[in-house]
Amino acid sequence: MILFIILLLMVVILTVITVLIISIGGSVFIVIFSDVFVCIFIIVWIMKRLIRKREKKKKR
Repeated sequence: MILFIILLLMVVILTVITVLIISIGGSVFIVIFSDVFVCIFIIVWIMKRLIRKREKKKKR
């Protein structure tokens, strides 16, 4: 549960920072910060796997 909360906080912080930077810098920063988008998607994917794994354990 702690790992899930840490991952969730990281996604929220990364999203907020990315939105602020893109709103300030414009479309040029979308290309520069595209790796942040990939990082956010990877973290969300890990969170989905954690949820599925926990649900499978509960069914057993």
